Amino acid sequence: MVESAKRNQKPILVTGFSLMFAENKTGVGYCQEQLSKALHDQGIPFVISVRKNDISVRKYLIPKKNAWIKQHLVYERRFIWPEAWGAPPVELAQGYYPTCFESFPWYRHLLPYKRIAWIHDMMSMRYPQYYTKEDLQKHQKMFASAKKADIILTVSKTTKMDIIHYLHIRPERIKVIYNGLDECFLKDSPVFDITRHFVPESGIDFSRNYYLYIGAMRKNKNLLNAIKGFEKYLKETGKEDVYFYIAGSKSHEYSNLKKYVDADQRLREKVLFLGYITDEEKLALYKNAKALLFVSEYEGFGIPVIEAMASRIPVVTSDCSSMKEIGEGHAILADPFSPKSICEGLMETDRQAADTDFMEKNYRFAMKFTWRRAAEIFCRILKGLS
Repeated sequence: MVESAKRNQKPILVTGFSLMFAENKTGVGYCQEQLSKALHDQGIPFVISVRKNDISVRKYLIPKKNAWIKQHLVYERRFIWPEAWGAPPVELAQGYYPTCFESFPWYRHLLPYKRIAWIHDMMSMRYPQYYTKEDLQKHQKMFASAKKADIILTVSKTTKMDIIHYLHIRPERIKVIYNGLDECFLKDSPVFDITRHFVPESGIDFSRNYYLYIGAMRKNKNLLNAIKGFEKYLKETGKEDVYFYIAGSKSHEYSNLKKYVDADQRLREKVLFLGYITDEEKLALYKNAKALLFVSEYEGFGIPVIEAMASRIPVVTSDCSSMKEIGEGHAILADPFSPKSICEGLMETDRQAADTDFMEKNYRFAMKFTWRRAAEIFCRILKGLS
């Protein structure tokens, strides 16, 4: 299936992948970048349509490690309609592969090309209270456009069921492609040298006993209950040498979370907000953590769950949504709305960490989630559309 795509003389046209060029990428941008890299590494012909004067693209091209993308860039040109109307790019009429692959497609149906939409989650439908009126309207337009796609890709069976429920789309039109691990996690390195990966300017003490959260601080991430669960854990165990590191951009719910933590002197010393971290810091944080504490209310996939398993540390995650789908049988599942349940999950991590056979089983399980595999499945889907 991969060779079939290579032999096709018309590259796949990719539009709507602007988030992969963001300086501080979050989940969707990370997925866009990793799938593009996987297509590149396998020699799959594709081009990404970008705006000519996009500053984020220019900055992305500065590091040498990102030079691979240059051969895949074409500068975006639209037909006579404004982009906000969903005008298809000119490239669709200029001999490119007749598939327009978009994360959130905005197009008019005027050309005989195949359309693929990529829906990462249905957060705005499940939790509309977390969105502004303007954002909800934008998402509604996105979903209305996605409903007209030939194929909808999504990142978990859980999200597929949500798409069926909220958008009333036939199951056979929805294909699941699981997210993958960054290649740095694919290297088998159970012995980890703290000093070699320590970044002095970060101010992070990797030698502490700490639980770890990595991700955004949006409401659905449920960080307040995670902190309350950790707070209960401190009281129940009486431990003084344990911390909770929260890594991620200080935005969304950060001020409310900081206010709660600062109200208690002991908690203020134990819960540390690290801000946005580098890839090197992320790897070091995973490798040296006691466990991952990731009890989100809802996730389209939940990449930190498999990243922690690949790092051979225990995982405490939610007994719902895609986290249960990925973590059941491998992670400690807790009720995300119960600090008591989260506390009990944290208490279980020491026993699980001591079970080296179980940690090795989780590592091998996480290794199944690769972007190479995602790219191969994508090529099979393309073959079925052609």
